[in-house]
Amino acid sequence: MKRNRNTFGLHALLLPAWQAIAGTLTFPNGGSMPLLSFPANVSIGRDTAVGTNLASVSGNAGIATSGVDCTIQKDVTVNGTLVPGYTNAYQSGVPGLGVRFYITSNFSGGLAEAPLSQSFSRPDGRAVHDTKAELVVTGPRQQRRHEQLAEHEDQFLGQLFRDGHGHPDLDRLDDGQRQPLPAADARAVLPAAQRIDD
Repeated sequence: MKRNRNTFGLHALLLPAWQAIAGTLTFPNGGSMPLLSFPANVSIGRDTAVGTNLASVSGNAGIATSGVDCTIQKDVTVNGTLVPGYTNAYQSGVPGLGVRFYITSNFSGGLAEAPLSQSFSRPDGRAVHDTKAELVVTGPRQQRRHEQLAEHEDQFLGQLFRDGHGHPDLDRLDDGQRQPLPAADARAVLPAAQRIDD
C-alpha cells in the first residue's frame, strides 16, 4: 500500500493584548494533541452529491488558563492546498475528495471553521478545546468500478501561542517569564478507503 505524506498546518496564535502577563495559558492541556483517524473504509456512490460529508473525526486537546486577565488574540490558519473553487476544503490527494478543518471557537464555544481570527477574554478555568476534520466530496470522481484511496497521514494541526511582544514559539506565559515550548501537532489519518461507483 502506498503511503503519502501531505501537510496541513492549522496554526493558532494566541496573543495577550499587551505585555507579558503574570499567568499561564496551556494548550494542549492534556499533554498531547489528539490523533484523528478516519474510518478504514468509506463507500462513495457514483451519484453522491458534491458537498456530502463522508466521515468526521474529532478530538479534545483541552485548554487551561490561570491568572490571565487580558484579551487573548487567536489566529488559526490552515497550511494546505485548497481544492480549486473552494475556500474551505483542502486537497486530500484524491481528486473529488477534500478535507475541512474546525477548531473550538474562542475559549470554549462551539466549533468554527478554520481559518479564523478572534479575540476573547478568559478568566481562570479549563475547557474542552476540540479539533475536527471532515472528509467531503468536492467534485466529480473517476468512473472506475473500484478505486483504492492510498493510505496517508496528514499532519494538520499546529498550535502556537505568542506573547504581546510577538515572540514566536511561546505556548506558556508563566509569572511574566517567557518559556519557549514547541508547537503542538496533531495528525489526521486517512487509511485505505474503498470507493465504489455503481
